[in-house]
Amino acid sequence: MNYTSSSSLVPLIQIPILSLTIVLAVAYILLLLIRPAFRHNKLNWFTINVCLTSTCLSVYFLAINIQLVLNISNSLSIRLQFFLQYMGISQVTYSHCAVAWSRLLTVVYANKRIFQSNVCICCCVICGWILAVVLTTPFLFQDILIFYSSSLATNFWSYYYIVVTLFLPLVIVTACNTRTLLFIRSSTRRIHAMGADGQGNQNRDALLIKTMIGNFIVFLGGWSPPMIIQLFNKTNYIPPSLNIYFQAVAVITLFQSVVLLIVTNQPVRTFLKQIVVGQPQVVNANRTQIKRQTIIAHH
Repeated sequence: MNYTSSSSLVPLIQIPILSLTIVLAVAYILLLLIRPAFRHNKLNWFTINVCLTSTCLSVYFLAINIQLVLNISNSLSIRLQFFLQYMGISQVTYSHCAVAWSRLLTVVYANKRIFQSNVCICCCVICGWILAVVLTTPFLFQDILIFYSSSLATNFWSYYYIVVTLFLPLVIVTACNTRTLLFIRSSTRRIHAMGADGQGNQNRDALLIKTMIGNFIVFLGGWSPPMIIQLFNKTNYIPPSLNIYFQAVAVITLFQSVVLLIVTNQPVRTFLKQIVVGQPQVVNANRTQIKRQTIIAHH
């Protein structure tokens, strides 16, 4: 995002939102890691990955905003700033790709034991991180590329970053989740026709996928406008108030993404409610729900 031409209101808006996002994401990650029942649920490791990438992106922009408020000069080069920014955004989008790809493998190819293993989870997560780093590496040489290129080549790199940061993850998430949802729908119909049990698990899988799709779309919708404006250097053509709005919405969608992950996790929600309300009698129900969620992760 281009902060140089933005109002001084932008850091004042973004700092509290980013700070709250970091606190919630880190607290949620620690909760999932500390509680054995949550830690053994394979789906929660993808949630941890999404929260971790959101935290990294939030920390970067929080540092930039604090520097602006305190009027501290940034010692990082422009190309390194661009790389860290877009690599962070790509980490979030490709973490959603890791979830979508993993659910495709575990649901559609449930009879393949390798796709149910921890190795498969690690591979999906690591591949997402590697893709985000590799595809945004040209930013480290952007000033050199632009110096030796024509305006046409410069436009090419702008389109390139739009594709690898937004469009490619959108295609991957849409394709994987569409295939998985179609499989779940056909399986649900077969189960219903046979009168067999298990439709509840299929419905939970579908709800999880739809939640992640909505989360991903909201994130893209919030970050696409400021990215496009910056990459094509159109900041001067955007009214200041609209520019402030775009940058505020971007960090709000990041905060919303973390909150939605917490709210839609039924075992975690039940556990937190138990702590707040102080009802020991819900412990057994909470454990039962966690076990059910763990069973779903193996399908």
